[in-house]
Amino acid sequence: MNNMVSGATALLKLLKYAGIDNVFGYPGGSLIPLYDAIYQQDEIKHYLVRHEQGAAHAAEAYGKVTNTIGCCIATSGPGASNLVTGITNAFMDSNPLLCITGQVNLDAIGKMSFQEVDIISIVRPITKKVAQLKNANDLGDVIFDLINEATSGRKGPVLLDVPKDVFMQQVDFNKVLSDYKNKELETKKESTKISKKDIDLFLKYLKEAKKPVLLLGAGIIKSDCEKEIIKIVNFFKIPVVTTLHGLGLCSSTPYYYGMAGMHGSLIANKALYNSDLVISLGSRFDDRLVGNNKKFVKYGRKIHIDIDEKELGKNLKTNLMIKADLKDFIYELNNHLLEIDVQSWILQLDLFKKEIESNYNKIKSELIHPYYVFKEINKNNKSKIYVSDVGQHQMWCAQYLKLDSGNQFVSSGGAGTMGYGLPAAIGTSVAYPNKQVIAILGDGGIQMTIQELIMLKQYNLNVKVIIFNNQRLGMVKQWQELFFEKRYSSTILDINPDFSHIAKAYNLDYIKIENKSEVKNISNIFESDGPLICEIMIDPDAKVLPMIPANQSFEEIIV
Repeated sequence: MNNMVSGATALLKLLKYAGIDNVFGYPGGSLIPLYDAIYQQDEIKHYLVRHEQGAAHAAEAYGKVTNTIGCCIATSGPGASNLVTGITNAFMDSNPLLCITGQVNLDAIGKMSFQEVDIISIVRPITKKVAQLKNANDLGDVIFDLINEATSGRKGPVLLDVPKDVFMQQVDFNKVLSDYKNKELETKKESTKISKKDIDLFLKYLKEAKKPVLLLGAGIIKSDCEKEIIKIVNFFKIPVVTTLHGLGLCSSTPYYYGMAGMHGSLIANKALYNSDLVISLGSRFDDRLVGNNKKFVKYGRKIHIDIDEKELGKNLKTNLMIKADLKDFIYELNNHLLEIDVQSWILQLDLFKKEIESNYNKIKSELIHPYYVFKEINKNNKSKIYVSDVGQHQMWCAQYLKLDSGNQFVSSGGAGTMGYGLPAAIGTSVAYPNKQVIAILGDGGIQMTIQELIMLKQYNLNVKVIIFNNQRLGMVKQWQELFFEKRYSSTILDINPDFSHIAKAYNLDYIKIENKSEVKNISNIFESDGPLICEIMIDPDAKVLPMIPANQSFEEIIV
């Protein structure tokens, strides 16, 4: 029986075996053999983006919301280099992503050939592993190593660079698949051994605490242990605050207080800063959360549990550091449950929370304040996934959205990538075609990847695009107002495209909300499936508050 296939066909078959059903990409000269192979099969579906950055963002979001791995494809030269922003985003947010780039023929490498770029050297600092395939017979080993690296430990992006002639080499696919399977058998998931000393000290600190707080990050979602952590929270009755990527975790419990940090809620920050024990699970204590690390929880103990040893003690000195997979740690903790009494602490926080929520209801504006918009959105939030771009609207999402669970909100964190939202919503919709995906974007950010709107129509994706239009680069303008004496340099977008014409050009339904009395019409956009653009004219002077200025603490909060 003839099992000889091209390197391109072997690659696709391996991806399918590895569980990759969808890829996002854009063709080019060095990828013609691969796209020819894509044309001749129907097991993997290809989604044609209109810019390679969109492919990386869509694939990353796909992997994030499915807790698997996303895959994107780009040609050599500018195609490959256009992936860099998306790779950076995946690296900063620890999301698994397999990037496949075409390359010039083997004998043309290093000669500044047409559309040649040394993508391996460019992305090495922002990937977990890179490889250039020089022989198609090595595909089994190489693909396994890359996918295993991307999905193990602290997850992240990897890249495979394939010369055009390697795609065209003939290989025995049975041997290639056998190599992959042998690697699977040889590689076992490491189970982190948590020392009795660490567990005993953890329990000692917890027992002594009067005001403990759990700080939950994306690591909970990536370790697939939200259900387990909910049991822990309900048993101990510990207040929960989250990072941006942890939003929604334990929201089904009465102990959830939302996001902490620079633009976190007053109640979340009050809980964090007044705590006598902060337990961080799957958060890296980044600067947007901590601010001035000398003042951060300065009178309380801090415990850090993280799978990445390099993160322990990197940003903040803590009293106890434990390297562990969170699922392993929580399993161990379940074997050592103890009774603690924090009832007065919970009562104190709940009273403060009611006071804060009553102030939200006092927001008065003749123009459309984002709070009004989210009150309507929250009436229709069941079975939906929210995706935001980066800017003021992102933080309003974090402050006002009512989420049912973790991984219901998708956004760019560490990199803060404007332009992320639209392609990320596309990847999310491909992952969950039966759910409504609500993309909340700014009038600035959407213009960075606006070309991807055509994908909504081409693939009839169930994405509702809500554009918060304040004719501003709102977050930068807010900083200019507060810290640069209102010198609004290049942040006033008084010349914007007519988004109704944009919608028409892309054959998308469109509605516009300009007055407070029309905000209730937002509920109409959720009544039917299919893509739609809803433009909302937001008060241009609305700010994201509260705000802890950069490198400051809760003591300097602006409300």
